Amino acid sequence: MDPLHRSILVSELGLDEAEDVFEIGGILAPRDLMELVAIDDGSLHDAPLHPIEPPRVPTTRNIFHSIRDAGSLLVLHPYESFASTVERFLRELTSSVRGNAPELLAKIGGGDWSDETQNALADAVATFGSDFGYDLDEEGHPMEETAGVA
Repeated sequence: MDPLHRSILVSELGLDEAEDVFEIGGILAPRDLMELVAIDDGSLHDAPLHPIEPPRVPTTRNIFHSIRDAGSLLVLHPYESFASTVERFLRELTSSVRGNAPELLAKIGGGDWSDETQNALADAVATFGSDFGYDLDEEGHPMEETAGVA
């Protein structure tokens, strides 16, 4: 590093050039830069980011109704809240599937689809349910050992 750049860094960081600065061969690895992050000086860190609640997805309405009414919906994370969009979407979807599982499986079974398609749809519903801690029996009813577990 040329002496001008080194002196700028020493001055801006308030370092003692004789004790705090040394040269190494090559470039720094990311783990080496973590020491800079650990410096307890507020002027060296960004202000904490607090995501906003997306105005097109009000918390007072069912999220599916908000999405339906909005048409296309783009949520920008981390600027807009992950908890009030994606996590809420998954919670409400899981709740909806749990409440409507028998009806969903009846619709799947009663459709004009091939056996292969019906089996694939039933497997998808069962997989979705098990991914969220909710297992269905062959008739679409919650299995006793997982009923009510999220």
